[in-house]
Parts: sequence; structure tokens; C-alpha cells
Amino acid sequence: MKRTAYIISGIAWTGLIVLLYRIPSGVQGIEWRLPVLAWLSWAAGLALIGSMALHSNRDPAKLIIRTIDDSTGLANRRAFQGLVEPLLKAAVRFTEVGLIVILNINNLDKVMETEGDDTAEDIVFRVAQAFLDSLRGSDILARYDKDELVAFLPKASNEFSQTVTNRILGNVAEQYSKMEAPRDLNVSIGYSEFDPLAPQSLDYLIRQAYKDMIRSMGETAAGLETASKAET
Repeated sequence: MKRTAYIISGIAWTGLIVLLYRIPSGVQGIEWRLPVLAWLSWAAGLALIGSMALHSNRDPAKLIIRTIDDSTGLANRRAFQGLVEPLLKAAVRFTEVGLIVILNINNLDKVMETEGDDTAEDIVFRVAQAFLDSLRGSDILARYDKDELVAFLPKASNEFSQTVTNRILGNVAEQYSKMEAPRDLNVSIGYSEFDPLAPQSLDYLIRQAYKDMIRSMGETAAGLETASKAET
């Protein structure tokens, strides 16, 4: 809307200048166009300065596309897609596998209803820290939904999935020990492998990882309980 208004204003201003220069001079050769243009330029300058002063009070962060999730400090869904999709293309070029990991915080809705949003967001933050501590510095992590985290592990395959799962569950249990988390709160983890010889889209890989997460829901819950007992 603002861009359209600026374009219209520019066209109108240019048209006015052309019109003024095409009109013949006034009576007895008096040139009236120069002072008129001067006054109009002065008014336009004041309007521009006022507009700049008005916009300078706005939060610059609101003028750009947000790429960071405020609660976890991880990338958001939009940023994750922008980062991973070029890596998938590069993986095809260099014939490299990759691994998508999706983590769901089960029963987070119940926590929000009983404990409030602040407690739920604190849990998401702690799980995000556990997720971050479990992966490599080269891996790309993001908050994909209110109760879901996702990661892309370049040059990793399904053979590493059990190791990654054990590491995540152990770190999540350690984070839970630092707070009074509900007993029925646990996480579920799913995987999907990117095959450079039969490449699929990121959306497809996310869906496959989500299906795997649903299948493994009971196993991850049991694993978390075992890890929690080991911590104590």
C-alpha cells in the first residue's frame, strides 16, 4: 500500500513539474514558475523530513521478516526452510545424504491449560536447549511449531538415529530435573533420511519424519522415563 502511494506521488509530482514548464510565461513576460517550484519543493522537503521523523520511532525489527523464535532463540520455520532447501540442492550435487529430525513435546497443550503459557514456554526453552546440546554445531535447528522442534543434519544417515535419540532423551531428562515438569510430559522423536539419488522436497521429508515420530511415540516416552531414573 505504501509503495503504491509513493509511486503515485512521484508520478503526480513529475507531472506537475512538466505542466508548469509547458505553460507559457505570465503577463508582460513575468516568470512565475520558478517561485512556484521553489515553494512546492520546500513543502515537499518538509513532508519528507516529517515522514522520516515519524518512521524513526518505529521498531526496526518490525520492518524486517522475523527469522528467530523469541522463546528458544532458534530459527523459525521460515528461516529453517530458507537455510535447508539450498543445502538439499547441494547434497544432490555432491551426492551426500542428510537427516531430518523432528521432536514433539507431548501434552504441552495440557500444560498451557493448567499451568499457563509462561510455564509452557519455559518447557519449550529447556527442551530446545537439550536439543541443541545433543547435536553438532553444523546442524540446523528450528522451532517448527508451538510444540515441535526440527533439525537438519548434513551428511548424516539413519544409522545415527538411535545415537541421536539417546543423546536427546538424556539431555531432555537432565533439563526436566532442573524444573518441576509434569510427570506425563515427554518427547517423541522421528527421522527421515534424504537420499541424493532419489531427492524429495523438504516438506515431504518433514511429513515422513512426523510419521516416524508417531510410530515411535511409545518408545521415546519409555526411553525418557528410563533416562530420568538414571539421572536420579
